[in-house]
Amino acid sequence: MLTNKQKELSQDHRIWWLASFVVLLIAFHLRISGLSNRPLWFDESIEYWMAVVKWPLIAQSVAQATHDPPLYSYLLHGWMRGGIDEFWLRLPSFWASLLSIAGVIYLGRTLVGRAVGLIAGLILAVSAADVRYAQEVGQYALIVCLTTWNLIFLYKAVSQRKWLWWSLWGLTALLNIYSHYGATIVILATASTILLYHVWHREWQQVWRHIFTGTTVVILVLPLLLFIIPQQMGRLGATTQPIALSNLWQTSWLMIVFHLAGNPGIMDWPWPNIAQWWVALPVGVAILAAITQIKKPASPVVLLLVTWLTYYLVSRTGAYFFSPSRHSLMLSPLIVLTIAVGVTAVSKRSRLAGLFLLLLILPVSLLIPAERAEDLRAVTQYWQTSREDNDVTYVYYGAVPGFSYQLNVQNGTPADLPMNWYNQCYMGNPEPFCHADNVFYGKWTRNLSANEQRAAFDSIVGDPPDRFWIIFSHVHEPDRLQLLEGFAPDYRLINDHQEENASALLLEKR
Repeated sequence: MLTNKQKELSQDHRIWWLASFVVLLIAFHLRISGLSNRPLWFDESIEYWMAVVKWPLIAQSVAQATHDPPLYSYLLHGWMRGGIDEFWLRLPSFWASLLSIAGVIYLGRTLVGRAVGLIAGLILAVSAADVRYAQEVGQYALIVCLTTWNLIFLYKAVSQRKWLWWSLWGLTALLNIYSHYGATIVILATASTILLYHVWHREWQQVWRHIFTGTTVVILVLPLLLFIIPQQMGRLGATTQPIALSNLWQTSWLMIVFHLAGNPGIMDWPWPNIAQWWVALPVGVAILAAITQIKKPASPVVLLLVTWLTYYLVSRTGAYFFSPSRHSLMLSPLIVLTIAVGVTAVSKRSRLAGLFLLLLILPVSLLIPAERAEDLRAVTQYWQTSREDNDVTYVYYGAVPGFSYQLNVQNGTPADLPMNWYNQCYMGNPEPFCHADNVFYGKWTRNLSANEQRAAFDSIVGDPPDRFWIIFSHVHEPDRLQLLEGFAPDYRLINDHQEENASALLLEKR
């Protein structure tokens, strides 16, 4: 027979599992509903073209095209055997995001309590930034997932002192570094904090295991350091900057807004009557409340503060961006855990106040408008049904990877193109794959004048056609208008088919 206390505990356990399931169900709905609504945009198309090459060429393809490690491209390459449409390509990010939320719920419960796990999971489930990158072809959802489980295995290694957990911590650290260089910041900051904790308490066996596992990870990262990173030097775009507390403060609260609101919260704020710092204020209150709950150096609050400061100091060297953007997503697990600790701390004093604080945080993520897409899918379909057989088509540089991807989807199979073929077209090289069937892939012409862009067009297309199409995407409206200005003396616009951040224009000689 169960005692009344045992029955209550059993009932609480069932309620917790049910609540966790509801949180995961909310996360599932928010992510699956828009998985194929947005066509692939520029960066996603580049991910596709890096991964579609033959297996032995993937590392070189990634090294020459981007500033990221190659693991995600290898995973995507294998995944594409099942299909190449948007929904299928984004499924790995979708599942990685759900695993992150499950991990955060588990981690919060293990470290602090069930309420912290549920609150942290709920915040991450509705986070506009997490939802956005759970629906993108790219490694960002993967690094949040790997960071979450890396923290889980780190705490397991600290508490249970078994080689199994140290091995899993090392494995997730290695996979995370091979997925994104920024993950190194979190791994180093959290691991160093725990190592100092062991040294301070003279737990030399744990120190030995920690150092051995960390050294093994460093050795296995050497291929990145020796072969991949040297080809990517200078491509990140960050610059050395002085340490300034004002910059740390301002960028930090913008990063908080980003994790709640996603990219629109930074680039196109939809509520002009509400200052962005008002959105960050409730999170700031929760973080301050969480700081008052620090009882041991290994708490998630301490790890967040150490990681945040480390991140900022690394960014001052120019090695990485300290910015309210996808580059800061690896902080998500520690951010939501710290917020949850703070909300719970407030709730202990007043349940009503804790609930009110949570209700100030969640609506921002739920009410923020979705980020605008680049609808090359609809533009490509319109172009295919509207163009005549002899029409010349000029694909503006911003649309090159996405337009060619859409043609692949229409054909149902990837085109047989060389590694990083689009870069050859961007340089204006007369390669056969840069023009076929009267489709010409344009040069990189950002920041050129209208006349210079017209000259670039003439150098690619050759003899001026009587009429031609221009396919646009991944450009600002002034860029579009500027290019049309270069054609205005000789051509008139007879068709302007507009979709979201993409268009198909038909011009004809005057």
